[in-house]
Amino acid sequence: MNKYIENFCDNIEKVGFFEIKEDEPKNSFIDRCFVKVDSPVLYMVCINCEGYFDFLTYTKLKDKFFCDISENENFFENTYCSRLVCINIFLNEGIDGEKIEFLNSLDFYPELDKHSLWWIYDTTENKLYTGKNQPDKVQGIEDILKYSCGVAEKKPRQAKTFNGSVNIPFTMSMIVVNLAIFIVMMLLGQRTQFIELFGDSKYYIFNDNEYYRLITSMFIHSDISHILSNIIGLYVFGSIAERFYGSKNTVIVYFISGICGSILSTLLGNAMFSVGASGGIFGLMACLLYTAKVQRKDVGGMNYSTILLLAVVNILVGFMMPNISTFGHIGGFLGGIVSTMVIYKLK
Repeated sequence: MNKYIENFCDNIEKVGFFEIKEDEPKNSFIDRCFVKVDSPVLYMVCINCEGYFDFLTYTKLKDKFFCDISENENFFENTYCSRLVCINIFLNEGIDGEKIEFLNSLDFYPELDKHSLWWIYDTTENKLYTGKNQPDKVQGIEDILKYSCGVAEKKPRQAKTFNGSVNIPFTMSMIVVNLAIFIVMMLLGQRTQFIELFGDSKYYIFNDNEYYRLITSMFIHSDISHILSNIIGLYVFGSIAERFYGSKNTVIVYFISGICGSILSTLLGNAMFSVGASGGIFGLMACLLYTAKVQRKDVGGMNYSTILLLAVVNILVGFMMPNISTFGHIGGFLGGIVSTMVIYKLK
């Protein structure tokens, strides 16, 4: 049993959970306790070994502990979470009718903000019992229970970590190149000429076959606010993506996304010219969104909900404001999702 517990604890940490230490909220009747933030939900997994099956006493203690955690504002203030899901897992060698009856007697109310789930995992039969009213799939924990016994069909997906490098050469080079082109363009007083020569244009692409504009338009910006907003976005999302996936993969995602944004803008947009790096930036945002989703873990300090909110808000802003290539943003986002999926599968 001890070996199984260690295997389970090692595996659950690999998917983004971390163990509560002694100086954090914990109760002595819990053998091991793990927490994961996936805003707006805070997940807690409490591991209990065989021997704690005085259900009446245990339930009272657990409910008190659960209530204390729920009302502890300090426990939530830095997580930006408004919901709590606590999974109480009993590890047991064998299961009887009393335990099944206990599980089936429990209710589950999805509309509530705080939930306490009860699972029993029979390490002899390698089987999870959840009761007829309890969810049996939460954050892939059910797969980790099986994998820790060596019976799962495949290994649970581990959370991807930074590749070990703090250097972000591609991101910084793109910032420098975009800034340099903008400065030269403004110093020469040829803003309009640069946009007309290198901007994404339906007329010149379809009539004169100037397909190079699909790429060169990514390096042209119309004014100071345009270049500054894109540089900030490029640094924020590019630096995180490059640390996770490395420079080579970030280059692939960025340029595929930018080209996809240019193509969709050309096909569906109404502007005579479209310029800017935002298609590639939306692709990097999509890259991080996909990564946070499949790994169920924060990516560079941002979780799935936060990145999704940023993407939706920015796309909606594009629809409400003139002179913004919304289709370029959408195309870049879709290109980022697809290219990241391919890279993720290959890795």
